[in-house]
Parts: sequence; C-alpha cells; structure tokens
Amino acid sequence: MFFIQVIVVPWDYRIPKIRISTRQVDSLRDHRIVVRIDFWEVDSVYPNGHFVRSLGLIGNVETEIQALMVEALVSSALIHRGPTQGAPQ
Repeated sequence: MFFIQVIVVPWDYRIPKIRISTRQVDSLRDHRIVVRIDFWEVDSVYPNGHFVRSLGLIGNVETEIQALMVEALVSSALIHRGPTQGAPQ
C-alpha cells in the first residue's frame, strides 16, 4: 500500500488548505479530522501536515461538538501563548 497526497479543508476559513499524505483516504472521507501543520515550503501554495485523529462522521452531533471543542482549545492556546511569549520567567 502507498501514500496518497490529499488536500484537506479546515473548518476555519482563515487557515489555508493543508496537504497531507495518507493511506487512509477512503476511511477518512466524510470525516472531521484533526490535522497538524508540519512545514510550509516557500514555493508551495499549501502547507504540509499530517493526520492526527478522526473526530467522526461529518454531520454527527457528537462529532460536531468535538470539532467545536478542538477549535476552542486551539484558539485559547494561541491567545494565551501570544502575549507571554518571550517574556522573562
């Protein structure tokens, strides 16, 4: 089995589409997934990332609640990290 590169579309429109390589294309289709950006080549349209985990099928109530919770945790981590980054400890 080989890896296939796919473009995933983030829930938040402010985040660019992300290219991931996966062997699980068929099993991830129609799922909300968590992806982490690894790097972004200077001459590339999309950043490269990797699959972290599946939250479940799109449209499922539990899946959508988990997606909101993941988004809220990421947002709050970014907000709290920003102002204190680089401050003396």
